[in-house]
Amino acid sequence: MLSTRRECNNMPSLLALIACERVIQEQHGASLITLLEDIQVGVISGAKVPPGTTIPMNWWVYTTWRAEPGDNGKTFEQRLLLFNPGGQLIMETAPHTFSFETRMVHVTTKFSNFPISHEGECPLKVEIREVGEQAWISKASYPFNITHAPAPAGPRPSNTVIWHKV
Repeated sequence: MLSTRRECNNMPSLLALIACERVIQEQHGASLITLLEDIQVGVISGAKVPPGTTIPMNWWVYTTWRAEPGDNGKTFEQRLLLFNPGGQLIMETAPHTFSFETRMVHVTTKFSNFPISHEGECPLKVEIREVGEQAWISKASYPFNITHAPAPAGPRPSNTVIWHKV
C-alpha cells in the first residue's frame, strides 16, 4: 500500500504497509519476498476450525514511515492489529518504538504463526502515536483474504501441527 498524498497532521506519513513471507534487510533498502494477499488453508471436509486456531507460518509486515516537519526529536510507537471479517480483534502486536535519524524509518515485524479460524477478508491495520500520547491514530489497512479450502483426500501427514486455544 503506497501513500500518494502528503499528510500534514504533525505525524509521520505511512508510505508502505506490506505483508510478505520474508524480508531481507540490506544496508540501503530491503527485499520483500512473496507478498501475501490470499491465505488458503486446507480444512478436512465437515470439520470446523475452533476459535483461536493458528498455524505455524513465518511471515513479516514491513512498514515505511516518512518524517514530516516537526517529527525530528520525537519518538513514536507503531502497532499492528488483525481483525476478523466481523471487526473483532484477533491479534495485536506490542508497540514498536522508533524515531527519525534519517528522513525515513523502516519497521519490520516478524510473526511465527497465522490465525486461521476466520474465513473472509481480515484487515491488518497499522496504528501510530507519539510516545506519551494515549490515543492511537489508524493509518492504513491491509486486506488479508483467508479461505478454507477442502483438504486433499488421503491420510494426513504425521508432522501437521495446528494450534488453538482450549
